[in-house]
Amino acid sequence: MGVTANFLMSLIDKLDIMPIWEIMRDNEREAGNEVIIPGSVEWLPADDWDPTIVVSRKGKDVRLIAILAANPGNGAFRRLVAAIQAAGLVPVILAPSLEMRETVRRWGWYRRYVNSGFEQEEQWRPRVKAGRKVQ
Repeated sequence: MGVTANFLMSLIDKLDIMPIWEIMRDNEREAGNEVIIPGSVEWLPADDWDPTIVVSRKGKDVRLIAILAANPGNGAFRRLVAAIQAAGLVPVILAPSLEMRETVRRWGWYRRYVNSGFEQEEQWRPRVKAGRKVQ
């Protein structure tokens, strides 16, 4: 088996004993990132987010990997982005859904690819103009 096959077999084995969001959180920890649980920091209030979301921090980057608002359509995502930026951090969305991609594109965010091959990540980040934050 190749690396990909071994990875898939390992994932299948893990799915038998833990939910996917815990596997994703473990992957973030293994990559050296700090996993953030809703309610554990001021900018990620538990009331706005499903407890199964996957968010991590790497330096100033807040990695939004799998998010689900508790009450979709009520501005939780816009509030989250504003709160992350107010804390002096950078919101980074990984592999967004088509709907989220269109939202951040309207906000003027840009896409970049990090790493290559199986480890490649699609990241969307806000543009910063003349020292001010843009969402």
